[in-house]
Amino acid sequence: AVVSTQSGHYAGIAELLDLSIKQPAEVRQCIVRISDAFTPRLKDPNSKVNLYALQCLLRMLPHLETSLDQVLTPFTEQLVPNLASQRANIVTLTSQILDGFKVHVDNPQLVCEYCRIIKSQNNPRIKPIILDKISDMVRQVHEVR
Repeated sequence: AVVSTQSGHYAGIAELLDLSIKQPAEVRQCIVRISDAFTPRLKDPNSKVNLYALQCLLRMLPHLETSLDQVLTPFTEQLVPNLASQRANIVTLTSQILDGFKVHVDNPQLVCEYCRIIKSQNNPRIKPIILDKISDMVRQVHEVR
């Protein structure tokens, strides 16, 4: 049963990636319902499923575009705990996804979301990473002005 669940997760994630690339408008239209089913895979207890979900999300970001604004909080709530992972590849992919949000999410909304994370996060390994992301965004905005 565990193997079939794992393969079911892989198949579902692969199908979502495929749809995001081939039919992005349809995926964007249903992003809230899709995120409800997909976001738990972003911190799946099976590290292989977790890693695959992160890899696929990173590839999906450009196709999801601004629809991510609608699901930013559920995504970050599932992603941020990965920053404290013992697995370097999970930490790196999570950080890349959070950086990718800067391109595909409304930046003032993203800064507010990252500040919310800072207020609610007690893990000492996570706060400095999120603070760095906020300071990078503030620096970029300041350079533009």
